[in-house]
Amino acid sequence: MSNQALNQVLTNDQTATVTNVSWDEVQKIAQVGDIIKQHGRAFELARKEFVQQMDNSFEIKLFEAK
Repeated sequence: MSNQALNQVLTNDQTATVTNVSWDEVQKIAQVGDIIKQHGRAFELARKEFVQQMDNSFEIKLFEAK
């Protein structure tokens, strides 16, 4: 879901709505190359890592392009 593709859908679809999601959900659905805007800044997602924890859950880490 690139920023351009999202803008295309929102500007061309009269029925499109804004959906609010939590940061946990953003980490799940974000893909490398996506633009994430938060607190007045924007960054491009360069890398996404899944780190397994001792309890077999996974921590999702997002990394900004430099």
